[in-house]
Amino acid sequence: MEGGSSIVKIEEIMSRKLFFFLEQLQIPRRERIAVGFFAALGLFFLTSVYFLDQKVYYDKAYYEELDRLFAEKSRMAELERAQIYQRYDSAVSAVTDSIGEDSVKMDGENYRERRININLASASRLRELPGIGPAYAQRIIDWRNKYGAFTSAEQLLEIRGIGSVRLDAIRPLITLRPVSGNDSLLHDGAQ
Repeated sequence: MEGGSSIVKIEEIMSRKLFFFLEQLQIPRRERIAVGFFAALGLFFLTSVYFLDQKVYYDKAYYEELDRLFAEKSRMAELERAQIYQRYDSAVSAVTDSIGEDSVKMDGENYRERRININLASASRLRELPGIGPAYAQRIIDWRNKYGAFTSAEQLLEIRGIGSVRLDAIRPLITLRPVSGNDSLLHDGAQ
């Protein structure tokens, strides 16, 4: 038993020496507790990192399959984008400045019939144009009622809120065929 008591005596001596050492440093009790707490916390984390085995399991075949799928989907999206650009580029290049030309074709149907005649279109038909909502459609109709038929696309710039950017966006989609007596029955009505 004497061996066990000697160990206890050594521990008491060490703790007393540590206590007196800390007293000589003149560190207040609260700070000693805080420092001791953070030291114990740091020791805990260091030992836990040592004992935890953090292996990264990397299945090369799984990631190769994901890379292949990503590349395939990216290629499909790129093809789809190219088809959309090709469709719109051909539509814009098919539009000519000559209003009287009836032979402009796109995808086998008459492209002119798909364009909106702003001299005859109703507000709902005008709203089909990009960037033209109910307010702009009504302004176009009001201008048309006040000044008569549009003779050039640039006259749309006189309408409040329609600028060159908006005009450039809708220019390929509109036509300015002059209004005649039987044209008022075509399309979907004048107003």
